[in-house]
Amino acid sequence: MTRDQAKMLIADLRQTGVSDGSITNRLLSEGFSYRDVSDLLALAPKQKRKNSDLAPYAQEKMKNDYNPYAYNQFERGGCLSAWLGLQGIGAVFAIGLAIFLFLSASTSPDVGFSMFLGGLLIILGIAQFACVAWLWDGQRKGYQGLMALLVLNLIFGGLGGDISSIAGGVVAIVILFMLVNPKEGQLR
Repeated sequence: MTRDQAKMLIADLRQTGVSDGSITNRLLSEGFSYRDVSDLLALAPKQKRKNSDLAPYAQEKMKNDYNPYAYNQFERGGCLSAWLGLQGIGAVFAIGLAIFLFLSASTSPDVGFSMFLGGLLIILGIAQFACVAWLWDGQRKGYQGLMALLVLNLIFGGLGGDISSIAGGVVAIVILFMLVNPKEGQLR
C-alpha cells in the first residue's frame, strides 16, 4: 500500500467514524511504521463532528454553555478577603468615631466646623463600607469607589502635610491594586 492509498484509507475510515486507534492498527498491519502512521494521521483531514453525533447531554451542555451576557464568577481569594475585612472593620471604626465627633460637637468652641467634619466623616465611612460590601460581592463600582476614597485620603493627607497619611494612602492603593487588578476582568 502506498502513502497516497493510506491517506485515502484514513479519510474513508474517519468518515465512517472509525477511531484513530483502529486506523493506526490497520496501517501497522499494512507494514507502516509508527512514525509513518503518526505522520499520515496528522496530514489527513479530520472528520468534524456534527452535533447529532454527540450524546444528548453533550448537545444540551453546548447549547446551555453559550451565554453572551455571562460573566466569570468573581473569586476573592484569601488575601483580598482579609484586606476587605480590615477595610470593613476600619470603616465601622471610622463611622463610630465620626458619630462621637458629631455628637460631641456641641461642647467644642467651633461647633459649626466640628459638626461639618463629623457629618463628612460619617458619610465617607458609610461610603467606604458600601464600597467594601460591593467589592466583596464582585462589583466593579466597589473597586472604583475604594480607589477614589483612597485617592481622596492621599489628597487630604497631602494638604494636611501628614506624611504617615500619605504613606498609608500610597500603600493602601498599591495593595488594593495588586489584589484586585489580576481579577478585574471578573468584576461585573
